[in-house]
Amino acid sequence: MKNTKYTNPEDLLADKSFIAWYFHTNEKDVQEWNRWVAKGTLNRRLAADAVYLLGRRSIENNGITDNQIKAMAKHFINSIVELQKNECELHECMSESSAGY
Repeated sequence: MKNTKYTNPEDLLADKSFIAWYFHTNEKDVQEWNRWVAKGTLNRRLAADAVYLLGRRSIENNGITDNQIKAMAKHFINSIVELQKNECELHECMSESSAGY
């Protein structure tokens, strides 16, 4: 992740680590971007828009509608946010249980 001040989806698409996150080719990038996406609504929106653009490019002319692509992008981002929440809850539970020892 080269920049923390992303203002539009194209900024994300210009970052090689975002592309690595999208295609899951680098675990470190995946973890960093998952945390970034989970930090707030604006981040989720930018990531969803960038995912939409990537999806549109990769499946253009394959008979998939814009609404289907948008739904896939929304599902993708929501899944990441949910995974991040679960991870945080797990770490909190582990911290609480180890505090009693």
